[in-house]
Amino acid sequence: MAVVAALSLAAVLAPTASANAAAAGCSAAFEPYHPNLLRGWGRSECDGGIQRLQLICVSNATQMHYTVYGSWVGANQPSDAFCTNYLDFAVAASASGL
Repeated sequence: MAVVAALSLAAVLAPTASANAAAAGCSAAFEPYHPNLLRGWGRSECDGGIQRLQLICVSNATQMHYTVYGSWVGANQPSDAFCTNYLDFAVAASASGL
């Protein structure tokens, strides 16, 4: 977690981070694979309201898609999520609010 805390949302926004969806006033991004974390991860933030990240991952072993969620957080707070298993890749991220 310390590695992720040091990363900013801007650092996640890479040319490969596409297929992001976010609610109005929100941003969501993912990194398909982070070499230090050995898996994909993502982050979302919103200007107002309560939100959490929804991250779509692909299992390296089975090629099946699955969804993981970040914590519910308040305005201007990041919600992070990681693919469950080592070597799994993130393929999409979105912010969903209440």
